[in-house]
Amino acid sequence: MKQAEVQKRIAQSNHINKARLRVLQERQQALDVLFEESQHKIHEISADQDKYASLIENLILQGLYSLMETDVVVRCREADAEIAQFAAERASQQYQETLKAECNVTVSDNYLPASTAGGVILSGYEGKITVDNTLEARLNIVKEQMLPHLRVALFGHSPNRKFFN
Repeated sequence: MKQAEVQKRIAQSNHINKARLRVLQERQQALDVLFEESQHKIHEISADQDKYASLIENLILQGLYSLMETDVVVRCREADAEIAQFAAERASQQYQETLKAECNVTVSDNYLPASTAGGVILSGYEGKITVDNTLEARLNIVKEQMLPHLRVALFGHSPNRKFFN
């Protein structure tokens, strides 16, 4: 009698755990689909040339502030070389106006693969320090930071959670 009751509880616990795992798998699949869609959409960003040029300029400027180096090399896609050259000049001017420090920015002819969505990689200290400001890298950063918020927005708060601080 007692053994049958224990077996029943074990079976019930296994069933609940399997159901919980199925729910978690479905949620993860929904998030994976969302991230996959966003991965495809970032390839469309470079279509609007004016916005993309402004974005490249801001990405370069952010990288310059991160590196704080006098000689910086910028890598971009071959298709973005002209945009990057113009954006690098403007970002360098803005950097010099803001920090009152000299900054030489050169666009490398060692291009990023054409399959990337865009963006730039900056390197300083003779290539020892790099700042990856490609669109894929930025998307990965946002994914990591926004994942808890996305889970709550899509699935609501966990009923098992007691504190929300």
